[in-house]
Parts: sequence; C-alpha cells; structure tokens
Amino acid sequence: MPNPRDNVTRGPRDVSRPRPPASRPLTDEEVANILAGNGKAIANAAAGLAEEIQDLKSAQIRNFYGPITKIRESNEPPEAKLDRLHLMRPRLVYMKAREPKAGPIEREFSKLISKAEASDKALRGLFDFAEALVAYHKQYQR
Repeated sequence: MPNPRDNVTRGPRDVSRPRPPASRPLTDEEVANILAGNGKAIANAAAGLAEEIQDLKSAQIRNFYGPITKIRESNEPPEAKLDRLHLMRPRLVYMKAREPKAGPIEREFSKLISKAEASDKALRGLFDFAEALVAYHKQYQR
C-alpha cells in the first residue's frame, strides 16, 4: 500500500541566500588590529561575524548593543569603562546559553574584552566594532 506522505509536495528551499561559512574565530592579529582602531580590519571582521549571526533577531542584537552604547557614552575614565565591559562577559555567556546562535558574539567579544587595554584608542576600536556589527547584521539579517 502506498504511503500518502510520499505525494506531499514541499515548497522550494530558499536558496537565495547562501549559508554562512563555518565559524572562524578572529585571529590574534585581527584582534590587535581591531583594538588599534584599524577601520578596514574592523569593517571586515564585523561583516564576517554579522554573516555568521544572520539568524539572530534584531532584538537580541539590541540587547547586546544597548549596554555597550551606554558604556561608550559614559563620562567615566577608560579604566572604569573597561571594568564595565568585563561585566558584559557574563551577559554574553547568558545570551549564548539562551540562544546558541549567539555563540560567535560571545566568543569574539569575550576575546576582545579580555585583550583590551584601558586606553581610549583600544576602547574606541571595540566600540566601533560593535557598532559595525549591528550595521552589518541589518544587511545580512534573514
């Protein structure tokens, strides 16, 4: 007897967007360039990470980016900003635990925060990277 499920037609797969490449962590050189404020390195790394996280919702990205902008806009000295960024790491771990697709954000920002120095230039590079990630995410978002 034929199986009625054999005749089920399935819609075409969405092949308009290629799947993101396999996750590749930032190299130490890329991290150093980002923290040095190298615009080309920031843009390239943010575009690659945004493509990896294209399945995350905008609200999840805003929940990550909102506290970073508050730190950026505060009038605190660089040491205090870096200290507050270190407190972002547990939030990133929590975000990853709730949504495994956020793993690349946790991986890269934990690395950037741990290697950042308490200097305006390094913090500016990190903040610019976060801003570029949000912008590129909008481009790649499904």
